Amino acid sequence: MATAARAACRLQPILRNFASVHPYQCLVLSKSCENNLCRQFSVFTSLLTERKYTDDHEWVLREGTSSNVTVGITDYAQNSLGDIVFVELPEVGSKHDKAGPVGTIESVKAVSDVFSPVSGEITEINQALEGAPEVVNASPLEDGWLFKMLVDDVSSLDELMTEKQYEEFIEGQQ
Repeated sequence: MATAARAACRLQPILRNFASVHPYQCLVLSKSCENNLCRQFSVFTSLLTERKYTDDHEWVLREGTSSNVTVGITDYAQNSLGDIVFVELPEVGSKHDKAGPVGTIESVKAVSDVFSPVSGEITEINQALEGAPEVVNASPLEDGWLFKMLVDDVSSLDELMTEKQYEEFIEGQQ
């Protein structure tokens, strides 16, 4: 086995663990490192960059191939806001249009609106934020998610920015 393939096989337990945590996002990983390494690495790296972004600094993460998405604010947004002290979230079952306000985030600096990145119906809110809004500061891309929604038109996700486009967008704002 080639040295690069042998070294890369060390990634296999990480990939398997990721697959066990996120089974709907992963292909079944083959036992053969050498023959399937490129495919496995491609699957793994594409999963890390699945989020889409808005110019209002919200992120959207699609759940597999379904119409369900999770929405939150970016690390850039939470840094700009400062210490978050209150989060007002939409009601479960409420319907929202793309770019329409769905809630607010209050920080020690300001109150900022949260906008719906796509049109759809709210299916779940992050109730943990009611008692601990600071979670948005600590983990904006994971535990600090705001709400989940069922998207009316999945193709509207294609209109949002990729991670690379969002990074370029931020650089242009600084």
